[in-house]
Amino acid sequence: KKMKAVFAIALVVAFVQCALATNALPVDNSDHNTTLGCSPISCGQMVDLVKRHFPAQYQNDMICIAHYESSWCPVVYNGICCYGLWQINRNHLGDRGCPSTVDGLYNADANAQCALAVLNSQGLNA
Repeated sequence: KKMKAVFAIALVVAFVQCALATNALPVDNSDHNTTLGCSPISCGQMVDLVKRHFPAQYQNDMICIAHYESSWCPVVYNGICCYGLWQINRNHLGDRGCPSTVDGLYNADANAQCALAVLNSQGLNA
């Protein structure tokens, strides 16, 4: 019970952080990212996506990383090598857990699965 309560509190904190962060939207990626007519996904959608794909101990970090990397825009490209919510490097295409095409990285669920594979192999410092 105590663990469930801690997890629930962590999700509420993450949701509040998300809600506060969405005040920064719409996306301004003028520094290095190129959007393709992007509509960022909502805070609630991001929380649901992360809950589906990542272990509880990484969920808050992965929400923050995705916001930093893409402002929750699933079709963002940095102009050099990286795509989607977690800015997955194209070198991971075809790796276990990752799509085989760049277009696949623009799918939020596929990008999350690939981000999990990268997290599992390289940790949070990837």
